[in-house]
Amino acid sequence: MAYIRTFSLFLMIGVIGLFLLVGAVQEYLIFQRNPAPAQMTLSDYLQSPSPAEWVHLTNCQVEYPQAVCIHNPAREQITDLSAPVYPDSGRGDVRVILALDGAFSENTFHSGAVTVTQPIEGLVRTGFRLNSKLWPVWGLDSRLKKAAHWQLDDQYVVIDEGAKPDLKRAEIELACAILFLAVSSWGMSRFLNLGRNGRRSVTAADIY
Repeated sequence: MAYIRTFSLFLMIGVIGLFLLVGAVQEYLIFQRNPAPAQMTLSDYLQSPSPAEWVHLTNCQVEYPQAVCIHNPAREQITDLSAPVYPDSGRGDVRVILALDGAFSENTFHSGAVTVTQPIEGLVRTGFRLNSKLWPVWGLDSRLKKAAHWQLDDQYVVIDEGAKPDLKRAEIELACAILFLAVSSWGMSRFLNLGRNGRRSVTAADIY
């Protein structure tokens, strides 16, 4: 049983190392492709979607009263706050969602929940990505989809507010990934060697 727990521990360390490696590589690639945010109005972005992953969109109506979130009753906080964003020229199915990272007081949010016309800037969630808490994110959380009272467009995008390529963070993630993968490789190889040696000892005992 102890062997299984040890094996699982080193395997988990290796998985974490892979997550960190993917996150670091993605940060570098985003920065190489987008050293600065692509700037345009939200209407233009919806008419001709930009391939840029770091965007600065203007003329955005952020519907905070229609935002959905995950409620933490123990701390009286809300997290993963996501609000639909519309162009100033109309409504319809939601094609852009603004995701706010962090925890918010319920009283503070509900007392200030109004529709705001403002620019938004951040990274578009495209495939797998690590957020600021080093947690993998992609698309919109299924719990938030169920809670939403608005209709999502099939081609919707989620923009993480304030997120941008961070080379310093990427370097830290890469260093941690190398360390975690090295520890995992060392532990797994030692575990496998012990297993082979154990099988050899049993075979020799059986012969004699």
